[in-house]
Amino acid sequence: MPAAYLFDLDGTLYQNSAAIPGAVDLIRRLKSQGTPFRFLTNTTSKARSAIVTRLGSYGFPVESHEVFTALLAGAELARSLGCRRLLPLVPEQALEDLEGFELVGEPDAVLVGDLAEAWSFDLLQQGFAALLKGARLIALSRDRYWMTERGLTLDSGPFVALLEDAAGVKALVAGKPSAAFFEGAVESMSLPAGIPRSEIVMIGDDLRGDIAGAQAAGYAGYLVRTGKYQEDQLQGSGINPERILASVAELL
Repeated sequence: MPAAYLFDLDGTLYQNSAAIPGAVDLIRRLKSQGTPFRFLTNTTSKARSAIVTRLGSYGFPVESHEVFTALLAGAELARSLGCRRLLPLVPEQALEDLEGFELVGEPDAVLVGDLAEAWSFDLLQQGFAALLKGARLIALSRDRYWMTERGLTLDSGPFVALLEDAAGVKALVAGKPSAAFFEGAVESMSLPAGIPRSEIVMIGDDLRGDIAGAQAAGYAGYLVRTGKYQEDQLQGSGINPERILASVAELL
């Protein structure tokens, strides 16, 4: 049995405004057994508090410290780089997780998250202009798409690539598949010393961000056939999950 779990959220624990069948029971069982876990998400459209509320509405027993987000990781990365002024390309409701930063004036860093239908030429131009003046580019994720009620939908990765190409810079990645993101989540669990990384499992529906990212950091990766899973993408990818599950309910 794994020593600890890292769970992706959208497409893994819930989908289309409902919990994946069996997912709530799984988390409750892990809590009752005292098995450490963290909820990991590249979602940048909401602050952590809203994500906690959403999980709770689906019946998941969750505390704020158990949710590890790309936006919070991006804020920490910006602080480590000495950045004080940010241009946050994220929805307004997510800005509460950027407390302590100045969000006006000449930015030290451009944070790129998921703006969905709110993307515009003007916003991309603002980011491009800031990068040309020396701002750092911080990608909260490089996810290319995710599963919504309309089907596979563009995520922030293509817009990160656009800004990189236009400004001739390379983004620093704060969320998955960054090794630092996985490591930060594991460190927050305060596990006993000596546990091999291979006994810590990341479970998700994203072959590259969840599985390949975790494996590159030394952790195991379990791929679920829910969310944005695509069989043809798995074949020939060169990525070999330790397990492939119909859904997280198989862990019960």
